[in-house]
Amino acid sequence: MPIGLDLANGLRVELAHVTEKTWQKFQNGILELESESFAASIRDTPNSLRGVAYSKTSVFIACYYREKSDVVGYVCGDRLSQFADIPGVAADLRRLATNSFYLSSVAVRASWRGLGIGKDLQQGCIVEAHQKGYTRVTAHVRQGVATKITDRPCVLDSYSNWYGTGEKYDYVSLWRL
Repeated sequence: MPIGLDLANGLRVELAHVTEKTWQKFQNGILELESESFAASIRDTPNSLRGVAYSKTSVFIACYYREKSDVVGYVCGDRLSQFADIPGVAADLRRLATNSFYLSSVAVRASWRGLGIGKDLQQGCIVEAHQKGYTRVTAHVRQGVATKITDRPCVLDSYSNWYGTGEKYDYVSLWRL
């Protein structure tokens, strides 16, 4: 059942889990948002996003505006070991631990940014990861963004030209018990 979220602009959006059963409903909006939000070098493929949606160990949440049936944001992640080929994760000594979670992607449609959706999605993902038994959450984020997600991030590594985008990214631990 979707959960409602009231935004600062007075609009109401809904949050829903993206799973094997609901992937078809959200697929087009998520893929469109992925394409508009990320450079080709860091864009997830349809197959990789579907794989996260179908995984029993993942957390995948879509934020949508019901009045227009429009996906306005999403967040997803899964067990850290599923992302071992990503720089930082490969060197992470806890990458094989079943209690480590990797927040792999978050995107918010440009016209909906600045309303707190991204932060709410990421914090919701961290809470759900904890409820699934994960005791540590990591992510790659643009440099300086981690403190907007949590008050005590731990930077584990930094990259000056993330996948050729020219942007600086940090590999961070966002939460751990």
